[in-house]
Amino acid sequence: RVETEAEQCGSPAAGAPRRGRSAATSGQGGKDGLEAEEPWLHIDATFSLASGVGHAKQDSAASGTAGDGGADRAVASQCAERGAALEAEAGLEKHLAARGKRHACQHCGKDFRWAAELARHLRTHTGEKPFQCKVCGKKFTHSGDLKVHERIHTGEKPFQCKVCRKKFTQSGYLKVHERIHSGEKPFLCKECGKKFNRSGSLKAHERIHTGEKPFQCEVCEIKFALSGDLIRHERIHTGEKPFQCKVCGTKFSDQSHLARHNRTHAKKKPV
Repeated sequence: RVETEAEQCGSPAAGAPRRGRSAATSGQGGKDGLEAEEPWLHIDATFSLASGVGHAKQDSAASGTAGDGGADRAVASQCAERGAALEAEAGLEKHLAARGKRHACQHCGKDFRWAAELARHLRTHTGEKPFQCKVCGKKFTHSGDLKVHERIHTGEKPFQCKVCRKKFTQSGYLKVHERIHSGEKPFLCKECGKKFNRSGSLKAHERIHTGEKPFQCEVCEIKFALSGDLIRHERIHTGEKPFQCKVCGTKFSDQSHLARHNRTHAKKKPV
């Protein structure tokens, strides 16, 4: 059997047509059975991300044949390096990635395996938010973030705990919740050895050791280690009291104050 250049490259696409001619048909030798002047090197390939179909056309001056045309026709794309026949742009992406090709961000230099991943990353630099909620108009950088946000409006909670049947809008919330039942605490403080079931809890705890206070009040400039502490403090300036007693209607700025107040009702004896 004649070994093709595409097979040597290691990424032949199933069912993709072979443009290479064997020694038997071309009249030229060589162990790979391809023409001495490889036509793959003269291919001008364009791809459609929307359709996922690759269209390739050969340089007629180099190969002597007209290019394949038609936006609707699936034509196997060709690897310009080794002649691998690939059916679509996704196949070419995988092929080039396997051969060490990467897509690098021009802003920070971070590289990605796929062009689509780079496109998503670039939005962190440009600030582009192409995905908009049809209900409230809020915009998002990623389609996945929009999908999660839309559950606020729909009330959908597709992730359910198998132990207590509690439901969640995100799989990450469910995963953290499940640690309540399992007792798992995978996040370890390197300073004191204390363990936590959430990475955020560990990060907040580490500020005890570092003394870091990244949350600052814009009014009085007091700094806090926890964002929750800053939110509670800001209510001093705004006068906001979001926690209300269901019995007497008294409002409080802090949930702990409401809890303490509720105990006064519990102690009262019925008349």
